[in-house]
Amino acid sequence: MNWRMVVSSALAAVVLNGCATRDPFVHTRPLVSQSELLGDIDRCQALARTGGAGANGMPYNPALPSQAGAALGAGIGQGIAQAQAQQTGYERCMADRGYLQTTLTADELTAYRALKTEDERKAWLAAFAARDHGERSVRRTEPECRPNLLVACN
Repeated sequence: MNWRMVVSSALAAVVLNGCATRDPFVHTRPLVSQSELLGDIDRCQALARTGGAGANGMPYNPALPSQAGAALGAGIGQGIAQAQAQQTGYERCMADRGYLQTTLTADELTAYRALKTEDERKAWLAAFAARDHGERSVRRTEPECRPNLLVACN
């Protein structure tokens, strides 16, 4: 194993561990229908992937990770930056459509993970998203910008 593989593996482990600490949440909007929810999810995912107008998301900028690529491996840095930009674009798009973020309890997450089919998951998600979760539901907030090798804050 060469040093580049060691550095790349260590970076991936740190980044993935940092991402895993976020509490799982569902986009909710009282009285939303299953077809409307699934349509909004599809549209926002498509806009986030392409960085399209209307997602109000941060478009993926390949220049950022490529500048740090010599030290960290351009492929890993580029993939991380692209995934972060897509997630931000998706979350903004859903917020623009009136959805709130509702953190799942441990029991809710266990119940969801126990579902076996995609149809069961879609039905559970739609039923959960259409309910009013009161104080548990919050508007999306912009993440605090923390500059690093891949990100420059304005």
